[in-house]
Amino acid sequence: MEPTAKARVLVVDDHPLVCKAVSQLLNRQGDLACCNTVQSAAETVPAILKHRPDLVLLDLKLTDGDGLKLTALLLLEFPALRVLVLSQFDDVGFAEDSLKAGACGYVTKRQTAGELMTAIRTVLAGKIYLNPKISAALLKGPELVKPPAVNGYDPLTKRETQVFQLIGVGLRTRDIANKLNVSIKTVETYREALKQKLGLKNSPELTHFAICWMERQPTGGNIR
Repeated sequence: MEPTAKARVLVVDDHPLVCKAVSQLLNRQGDLACCNTVQSAAETVPAILKHRPDLVLLDLKLTDGDGLKLTALLLLEFPALRVLVLSQFDDVGFAEDSLKAGACGYVTKRQTAGELMTAIRTVLAGKIYLNPKISAALLKGPELVKPPAVNGYDPLTKRETQVFQLIGVGLRTRDIANKLNVSIKTVETYREALKQKLGLKNSPELTHFAICWMERQPTGGNIR
């Protein structure tokens, strides 16, 4: 039996020492491998085309570009790619902007190596990862924790509520379809209805809103 393939991670950071340290850390893991490191936005797309990573660990601020804009560009060109932002900024605003740009998580350079590996594995598993401090700060913002179907929102149907809850615990569209025994297209239809009813502009905002709402529920949103 062939060994399980390791998940491939591309590291994008303009600090050579960070690239080297993270690369060595990844290559010591049994389930992860650093497929390449690059130090600029300009090198990122060619590196993805060449090395086909499963995840891009992306510095928020690069010398030749903005990590937020690069995140949006990468996901436009590579929709299946997962992006995890690695930042020196322990700031709720940057985390929120990263999620809105489409990143699957936000981790800071002040966190431990073990926490970084947990963040990478969480995102690779199809879930959202947030620095615990950032997550707590996000929940303090009243505009992020309004429950659905109140404050002027159209009421959600039972199925829309189920989809909303499953988005909030980090499941992706395919996983939700499997859990509810419906087609991916059906789940996408529910997602569009949720965005319209909740007044959200795009899928990252829906995911962000659902996660924040679910995390503040005493029983995790009472998923059924």
